[in-house]
Amino acid sequence: MRSKSVPLLCLVLAACAVQDVDERTREVNVRTLTSGLQCGKSKGVTIVELGSREELGVQQPALLPGDLASAFSSERIFVISMGSHPTAGYSLSLAHARARLEYDVVTIPLIWHEPARGAITAQVITQPCLIVALEKRQYTGVRVVDQNGSERARLVLH
Repeated sequence: MRSKSVPLLCLVLAACAVQDVDERTREVNVRTLTSGLQCGKSKGVTIVELGSREELGVQQPALLPGDLASAFSSERIFVISMGSHPTAGYSLSLAHARARLEYDVVTIPLIWHEPARGAITAQVITQPCLIVALEKRQYTGVRVVDQNGSERARLVLH
C-alpha cells in the first residue's frame, strides 16, 4: 500500500508546483497601433508610456492612428524607439500578439531589424519607433526584448 501512495503523492506535489509557476507567468495581449521611421527619440533606445491621445498627438502627430478613445480606456499605450541612426534599414515590429507577464513585468517580444553589415543603404537619419497597446492589467514594469532574447529597454511603471 505504501509503495502506491508515494508515487501518487509525488504526482500531486508536482502538479501543485506547475500550477504555482503558471500563476506567476501569464500572457497579455499586445498590438501594434502604428510604426514609422521618423517618430522615435534621438537619445537611444527608449520605451515611454503615453497617458492620453493628446500626449500621443504632441509626441507623434504624423503617426496618429484612427480613433484612440477606446484604446486608452482599455489599453496602455507605449512608444518604443530605436534611437537615431545614420542610415535607412532599421525598423521594429512585434514578434507575437502576446506578451509574457511574469512577476508583474510584461515582456514585449520585438523583431529588431538592422541593415546587414556592409549593406548599401540610403544615407538618411532615421529614428524608428513602434507604438503598441497592451491590455490593462496589474503590472509594475515593461521590458522589450529582441528576437534573440536580448533586453533592449525597460520601464518601471508607477
